[in-house]
Amino acid sequence: MNCYILVHVLQQTGTNIKVYSQCCPGSTERVVAIGGKPKSVVNCIDTIYELLETVSDT
Repeated sequence: MNCYILVHVLQQTGTNIKVYSQCCPGSTERVVAIGGKPKSVVNCIDTIYELLETVSDT
């Protein structure tokens, strides 16, 4: 997922997203913090999940 997609998700859901640059210890995964109104955060998570599903299908 690139930064343009994240900007689109931010604009669409009205949330703040922070992707931390350091990976979790012993992993290649990173922590992502999503902030905003509860309904907006849930909508953002749903949107990201849908995007990830389309990426994994290809």
